[in-house]
Order: sequence, then C-alpha cells, then structure tokens
Amino acid sequence: MDVEIEKDRNIPIVGIGASAGGLEALKSLLSAMPTETGAAYVVVQHLAPNQRSTLHEILQGITQHTVTQIKDHEIIKPEMVYIVPPGKVAGVDSDMLILSDRDSTEHQHRPIDAFLSSLAIARGRDAYCVILSGTDSDGSDGLKDIKAAGGLAFAQESKDARFPGMPESAVATGLVDFILPAGQIAAQIVEVLKYRRSATDKPENDMLHKQIIEALPDIGDILLRRVGHDFSNYKPGTLVRRIEHRMSILPAMSIQELIKRIDNDKEAQLLAQEFMIGVTRFFRDEEAFSAVNKSVVKPLLDSEEGTIRIWVPGCSTGQEAYTLAMMFLREVESRGSAQKVQVFGTDIDVSSLNVARYGAYSEHAVSMIPEEYLSEFFTSESGQYRVKKKLRDVCVFTPHNILQDPPFCT
Repeated sequence: MDVEIEKDRNIPIVGIGASAGGLEALKSLLSAMPTETGAAYVVVQHLAPNQRSTLHEILQGITQHTVTQIKDHEIIKPEMVYIVPPGKVAGVDSDMLILSDRDSTEHQHRPIDAFLSSLAIARGRDAYCVILSGTDSDGSDGLKDIKAAGGLAFAQESKDARFPGMPESAVATGLVDFILPAGQIAAQIVEVLKYRRSATDKPENDMLHKQIIEALPDIGDILLRRVGHDFSNYKPGTLVRRIEHRMSILPAMSIQELIKRIDNDKEAQLLAQEFMIGVTRFFRDEEAFSAVNKSVVKPLLDSEEGTIRIWVPGCSTGQEAYTLAMMFLREVESRGSAQKVQVFGTDIDVSSLNVARYGAYSEHAVSMIPEEYLSEFFTSESGQYRVKKKLRDVCVFTPHNILQDPPFCT
C-alpha cells in the first residue's frame, strides 16, 4: 500500500536518534557538519525523566551550529541543533517544535519513533532521519514513516557503533538509504541536501520531471525484465517522486545515467523497492474499522454458517490483516460460535510478508490497538509484542501480484 505525503518546501529537518553510546557518535557526526546546509537538526535521546541534561552544552563545544534545548512552540530555524529536554516528547507542527510530557504509563519509552513519525507528517520529502548507537529498536518504526513520506534514512554502521542494537534494527527494515560510520554521515547529508535543492530549482526541476516522465516506459521495461513486476499501472506522479528520490541517493545527475545504473539486478531491485514502500497500522482508520465491524463483520457472521474467508491484498507487514482477524475472532468468541475464520494477506513485497509472518511488533506499532484486543491477542516478548497462536493460526501470508497474477482463490 503506497502513501505519498505532499508538502510545500520548508526548512529540511534532520531527526537524529541516539541512546546508549550515542554521545560519541553525536560528536563525530556534528563536528563534521558544516554550516550553511539549510537544514535544522533535532537530537532525540533516551533520558530519565528527572535527569538533568548538559548535552546542549557538550555539543556546543564541538560544532559551529548553535545548540539549544527545545522550548515548547519554538520556531524552527536552519543551522540550529535542537536537543529534546528530559521528560519531554518532541514533535513538529508546521514551522514549530512542540513538547509534551512523557507518558508515565508507557511500558517502553520510544521518543525517537514519536518524533520521527511527527516529522514525516510535517515535512514529507524534507524529513530526514539518522539512527545512531543505542540498544533496542527505537527509531525503526518512525524511520518507516519517514521513508513512506518521501524522506531519507541514515544509520550508523554497526561496527562503528558502541551499541549496535538501534542501527541494526533500522537496517533490518530494509529501508535505510545510507549505512555509514557516524563521522561520514554529515558529508552524505550535505551532498543529498545540495542535490535536492538543485533538483527543485526551476527550470531544472521542470526539465527533470519531463525527462523522467518520458523515460517511464523504458524504466518500466527494465524493472519488468529484471525484477518481474509491472509498474505501468502505478500513478505516474508516484513513480516520478520515487525516481527523483532514488536519483538523490545515487546520485544520478541525469535520467540517462539512472537508466544505465538500474539495468542490473541490484539497482533494479532497489528502485523497485522504492515503489513498494508500504504504510500500514493496526486499526489504521478507527472510523472505518468501526463501520466494518457494524456493517460487515456482524452481518457476515449472521448470514454465513461455514468458514469465513477474508482476502487482504497489498497487506504490507500484516497489521490490517491481523486487525480484521481480531475483529472477526472477537465477535465469534462473544457469540460462543463454532464458525471458522481464515484471513489471507498478499503482497508483492516478500520482505514485508516475512515481517507479517513473524508477527512481532514494537510498542509504538501496537499503540493504536485497544487494550482489550492487545491483552487478548498479543504477548509481550523482549520489548516487542508478538501475536498469539490463536491469531497467527488464522492468518496466511503469501506473495501475489494483483495486477499480473491470476485471481487469488480462497
């Protein structure tokens, strides 16, 4: 499922997540960051709520940028490094940084995910994230939102990180654009920012758009030949934005160079992956799922006596398939019925299907699940929530291309 977030061009914001061992990495990154990049930088760390932080004072001594702790509703300015204060969760609202109190009832504090998700919504393609040293997996879910919005993701190279848990979790999403030592990330950010600025300047931007549109048939033919997927029915606007995104990563300065680069299996697969970035959440649209429960789940169970089969095409990492399964199972159990439920989730992205089959999600990912569903269908396991056997057993995840393959028979 593909979601594009359109935004007017604003000050680019780079969200930097760091935890255990992160100070050394932050120093390496920011000391190498030149001024006049045109971007603002927001550092999110794991801190105890009552812990006094001197991070802004420490970092001010190693960077040419002005470093300050965020004040609520502070106007975002370029060439600034903003530090989230202890006990607070930061977000972006238009041209401001906003602060809220940390929720003391959280089982696991994930301030990096929270900020990056907010940043993705507010900035779209002008959102960037960097995941540095730390344990656990905070930042990985927010990174997915950044990528879905058209932004870029950087991660510290595992062997360069004192604690590689967070960077490795980020890389495991398959969505990280650059994996580098902390000291080399700054130069890559600057290069991408420079390229993206030049790509949005007129008339160069209009010319690039025209060239990409004209080249779409050739690019589509290469991807069909190399990866076996036909993207000809995708919205041209989506394809153009994703191709521009890929060009800013390579960077390929002309469409002809891009075509040369993708005419091999590796680059073709990477561009195809750009087109397949999926966004899905549990109970993603509360109003819609409420309507489904009332108008579909209950009437269907009233009218059918045998096994009820549900197909979720484009299931991505499985959240919406599991949501429907939970709704049906809960209604069946409330009736004391013997009816069976089978949910089929299909997608062309095999890596997403593997996540769905594994059935383990972060606390941030399950935050939209009502408590009664969470306790009934999930179990807490090593900082994540894994679907219980009774839910996993009714869900089948398998590759299927709805545009090319024969109809999926349940």
